[in-house]
Amino acid sequence: MTAQPMNTKIMIQSDFAKRLQSLELGLQKTQSRLEQFEAKYQWSTETFINLFTSDQAISIN
Repeated sequence: MTAQPMNTKIMIQSDFAKRLQSLELGLQKTQSRLEQFEAKYQWSTETFINLFTSDQAISIN
């Protein structure tokens, strides 16, 4: 490989690594928020999604 394609490859790899890190951080934040929701309302995320996507009324105390 010449210098230019190698530099391009390194730039692309660096960009992918940054994007992956950003996605992983976002997932960690989302997981933390879900855990807070589950603790506050004593509902699992699965239960909430099932109720929210069904025709059942949701009562939050």
